[in-house]
Amino acid sequence: MAIAYADNSKSLRWCPGLDCEYAAEVASLAARAIECQCGWMYCFKCGLEDHRPCDCDIAREWTKKDEGGGANAKWLLVNTKDCPKCRHPIEKNQGCNFMKCRHPGCEFEFCWLCLADWKTHNDHFKCNKYDNLSKVRRFFLYIVVNVSIGRKKFIG
Repeated sequence: MAIAYADNSKSLRWCPGLDCEYAAEVASLAARAIECQCGWMYCFKCGLEDHRPCDCDIAREWTKKDEGGGANAKWLLVNTKDCPKCRHPIEKNQGCNFMKCRHPGCEFEFCWLCLADWKTHNDHFKCNKYDNLSKVRRFFLYIVVNVSIGRKKFIG
């Protein structure tokens, strides 16, 4: 009977935390953060994870966009590569292919195109290993990379 009361009450909300059996009761139905006894922080009004200072509508829209990878994951896939040594994501933000991982303790220097150790290269703007690939292999690499980000046209 208590469960039915909690399910139908506007001033009670079950905690959305994983396997949590607690409910919270509030006097005002305004959006506010609740810290459950299980440790989960959530918004009483919408039930989403605590999203202060955003209102519930913005948080719901962001959650909808973020489901299944979302814009952030797509941006990371398109604009970053993982350091070949420590696997920390790195963004290329200038023209040359020389990269140095800034992750503490790594500082590996490598080529942006082929991800090989930079010591094997002699030109900041041209990858030795990438240029030695046959046209067929370049085409294959192009297709694999660009199909994954939605491009369709090959310029060989």
